Amino acid sequence: MERVSNELRRGGNLPSSDTVLGKIGAQDPEMLWVVLRKIIKRLLKKAKASGGFDVPVDIAIDYHDMPYYGKERSCWIIRRRAKDGTKWCYRWATLSVIVRGRRFILACMPVKNTFTHEYVIRCLIHEAKKHVRCIRYVTLDREFYSIECIRCLKSLNLRYILPAKEFSKLKSEMKKNLSKGIYCFKYVLKNSKDSIEITVKVAWSKSRNKYIPYVTNTRLSPENVQEVYRRRWGIETCYREVDMDFLAKTTSNKFAIRLIYFWMAVFLFNLWTLANFMLMQCAKTTNNVKHIIAWAFCKRFLQQIIPG
Repeated sequence: MERVSNELRRGGNLPSSDTVLGKIGAQDPEMLWVVLRKIIKRLLKKAKASGGFDVPVDIAIDYHDMPYYGKERSCWIIRRRAKDGTKWCYRWATLSVIVRGRRFILACMPVKNTFTHEYVIRCLIHEAKKHVRCIRYVTLDREFYSIECIRCLKSLNLRYILPAKEFSKLKSEMKKNLSKGIYCFKYVLKNSKDSIEITVKVAWSKSRNKYIPYVTNTRLSPENVQEVYRRRWGIETCYREVDMDFLAKTTSNKFAIRLIYFWMAVFLFNLWTLANFMLMQCAKTTNNVKHIIAWAFCKRFLQQIIPG
């Protein structure tokens, strides 16, 4: 913001970066998010019309944290394990899909410190069902390994896959079954107030040189369960592209500013993905395959914005 503002001000009487950031930072994040969601929905509508979501899709739900170093506390600041010199962060929940080799962030939401994992799952799935014809599998990371989340996924009639946390009791049960050549078994997940019976499927991971337990309600074999979950990493590469190519840098701790920057990064990433998808569709008839480089697309898009 500072660099671009200084460049633009040479050509006219435009506000400084401090003025712009001050105006953005003073906005109500919840009202701001309502407006941003409407713009993202218009883009998703265009993607849907292009035939992007007319097939069964696998989706991945994940959290993304932005480290927070300030002293002020608000409902948007989440406590987490100490990382990068702080135990506080801003958090975003995202739901992504892979369609015909293209990654797309289908839904995202800022997370309050009062939100439960189950609430986040329900919100994201509700949004995703507006755009896709059929959800085939849902993959989640270990942070969602809980009785409440598993029960939530079942109530939504979703086929899910998530790695189990390897507590001592589960490790003991795995060892006992593996010694008998059993790679799929029932297990009772308990806490102090509740319990639920789950199905655990165990697959050998060559990269990690160990057996990995997955919780799932699918009929897939352990190897296929692991293969479906492995494709999740293809989705997660899109987040690195968002951070590296589309997310603007700022030192501000204002949540509204962080919200705008993250939203813009998601919007540009999805727009770039859609543009490449449509180019591939054209290439089928012209045999002229093209691919737009991320940084070049971002630069070209920003050049179209009229100063002031």
